[in-house]
Amino acid sequence: MASNRIEIGDQETIVLYGDSITEQNLYAAYIETFLVSRFPQKHLKIYNFGWGGDTAPGGNGRFSRDVGPVKPTLVFVNFGMNDGKYCGQTADIRDTYVKGQRDLAATIRKAGAREVLLTTSPADEPTGRNPYNESLARFADEVLALGRTLKIPVADILHPMLDLARKARAADPKFTFCPPPDVIHPDALGHLLMAYYVLRQMKAPGAMSIAISGRKAKTAGGAKVTNLKVEPGRIEFDLALPHIPFYVPPEARAALDLVPLQEELNGLFFTLAGWRAGVGCRLQVDSREVCILRQEALARGVDLALYDAAAWGEAGRDLWNLAQYRSKKHFEVWREMGFETRPAMLKLSGRRKMMAAQRAFVADLSEAMRALAQPRAYHVVLAEGSEVENFSKVEVSPLYPWDPAKDFEKVYPPETDATRVQWQLGTLENGVLDLGRFFGNPTNCVSYLRVILEAEDACRLHLELGSDDGLTVFHNGRQLLARNVMRGCVIGDDRLDVDLVRGRNVLLFRITQGGGGYAFGIRAGVHGAAKVRQVL
Repeated sequence: MASNRIEIGDQETIVLYGDSITEQNLYAAYIETFLVSRFPQKHLKIYNFGWGGDTAPGGNGRFSRDVGPVKPTLVFVNFGMNDGKYCGQTADIRDTYVKGQRDLAATIRKAGAREVLLTTSPADEPTGRNPYNESLARFADEVLALGRTLKIPVADILHPMLDLARKARAADPKFTFCPPPDVIHPDALGHLLMAYYVLRQMKAPGAMSIAISGRKAKTAGGAKVTNLKVEPGRIEFDLALPHIPFYVPPEARAALDLVPLQEELNGLFFTLAGWRAGVGCRLQVDSREVCILRQEALARGVDLALYDAAAWGEAGRDLWNLAQYRSKKHFEVWREMGFETRPAMLKLSGRRKMMAAQRAFVADLSEAMRALAQPRAYHVVLAEGSEVENFSKVEVSPLYPWDPAKDFEKVYPPETDATRVQWQLGTLENGVLDLGRFFGNPTNCVSYLRVILEAEDACRLHLELGSDDGLTVFHNGRQLLARNVMRGCVIGDDRLDVDLVRGRNVLLFRITQGGGGYAFGIRAGVHGAAKVRQVL
């Protein structure tokens, strides 16, 4: 029997092929960004040809029309959810499905491509007793048998996800990866689980690690440390990575508690022995503050792959966003332009030229993704620092009317007499306060956020901020920064150091809102070992 490992060549055109679960472009996008980030020297073009409601026979029927033109070399096939017709399985249903998979395998082989078979994801709901899974399990068994017969690699998704869901519900009876009322389409967490069961069968580099003890560094997974300098309260070095970790969106990260994806495939684990007990450690990458790490966490080991503010995290997020954009452009030229039926549109002389230009643009985006994934060296600094204690909330003023054309510098009551303002408490979630949700999606307005800090000694506070839209920052009544912009909220868009005085310090943030999203994000760390706490 052929190996079940999946090999990636130096030049591949890879297709993710299936039904609406593939068309969701989540498990497919995880696979895509993993491959591009893990093989930065390879030339990979990756396409999603998922089609809602499709089946194995249907996929075989449309293969030459949809997939053939890109000349695939490797096709991941995920059919089965619709093939069972959402009822108890009969011999006719089973035979039609198996024949469809066999015929599709022959079609892929005739096209000169290799195939990887996937069993479909389960139907899921909090009860865990969806009877349709009995039919899907029989399909999965047929796929596994077909893989053995045809010597095709098979990634089994269904059986391990069913087992995992049973174990997860033992701890949380409401657990599901298909939020009701939809029991068919997994959420972001479920798709990451699907991707994990495929990715673990790739012949690909895995997790990386760095361990520093004294003046020596030990690395694994291809990471390299050079120019290590160790001084009291400060360590710095150059770090070269063979690849960037692939980005795991925050909404999917709960899956990392369920499967060892980071440990096996994607982590960048860092341990540091000998850091002074009771003193925090500021992590800085390429002159940018990333986070404050506790001494006990450093001794155990932390996964730096999940710190989005690090340069490799930013690169991974940019790669993810570019992949989403590229997939959208591919969908437009394939489905929207390619299946145009309106006679007036079909007669337009520039239509074919536009389609050719968009296909070329999609190819250019593939190269842009490859450029983003190229490995490089980073300069890492670890220095004494501390977190702001008890920092989880901000005080929020009422909304005030605001005219985007003329009011950016207008002064409002929180600046003139904050004692008369009726402040409310807002809770930061991962450093972000969603003001749109807090106020009910307002427009053309301004609100102020206030943070009161108590510093035991004069010290310097480093702030990384984001806003949607404009941002003005004050410290003890003095304006430090003003950004009259229209943008989304990304922590780190603005960075500044604030010299805190001993005792009470008031930080005031003015956030303007034109339309769309409305939010504020903050990350704070103290230089040195001084203690700073929030006062509410």
